[in-house]
Amino acid sequence: MVTNFPFIIQADFLLASSRETILLDNKWNQGILDCVPSAFVSVFILLVKSSEDAPVSSLSRIFGFIPVNSSPYPALSAVRETIKAKLVDENIVPCESYLEQKIFQKPPEVGRLMPPFWDILKKARKEGLGLHNLSSHGRHVLSSSLDRENYDQVLNFLGVRHVEDEWYAKCIPGSNLILGVSEELYLELLLFLAEKWRSNFLNTNIIYIPLLKYASLNGDVSLYSVNEVRRNVGKVLASREPDYTSWLIDWNREFRYSGGRFFVPS
Repeated sequence: MVTNFPFIIQADFLLASSRETILLDNKWNQGILDCVPSAFVSVFILLVKSSEDAPVSSLSRIFGFIPVNSSPYPALSAVRETIKAKLVDENIVPCESYLEQKIFQKPPEVGRLMPPFWDILKKARKEGLGLHNLSSHGRHVLSSSLDRENYDQVLNFLGVRHVEDEWYAKCIPGSNLILGVSEELYLELLLFLAEKWRSNFLNTNIIYIPLLKYASLNGDVSLYSVNEVRRNVGKVLASREPDYTSWLIDWNREFRYSGGRFFVPS
């Protein structure tokens, strides 16, 4: 009997005379099926919590036992839905913490990130930027080991959604991703925002965060927001000839930023 479940229900079911099918309308069999969700969830939690000393990536095999596919039998579909209802109310989803201790939260409390932003975070981490407060921007962040396309089915089944676009407006300044990373990574961040601007960030508070670097009169790196540039508070310019950037910054300082024009740092 094909259940479409990734695990075997081993019990003393009453079978049809052909011994090929379980009598799903039988009270004895129904009683067994009623016990399956609690038994499954108990074992699942035990496996997740007993793996606290193991890498998060090792949890992927455990999450593979979650019955994400529907069953052709209504009685078994009901079992699947009950398992889902119980799982979403348990602290079973690993979060990215950058700490030795693993943190688990309920599925609806955890959010996924866009893959290009994960790349930026991983590079920032390699550069030495501390990201311990990543989950302090209004949503716990799913562990990068599970935030992958091949886990989409499981994550969708549990109700783990992507973080709101507004989350990025809190994370970028809160994690010091503008001034705390290399120029190469800063430009990668700008490219990410530019590519997602119309689809995700146009109507968010990202337009108000200090984001665009420019060289001030003292030669220091200062920041304008997109909103300030829109309102002509200042203009940030980039030279088409990179070799002339330092020269332009020096002359701009001499002429006292005529017209509120500043150049990106060299």
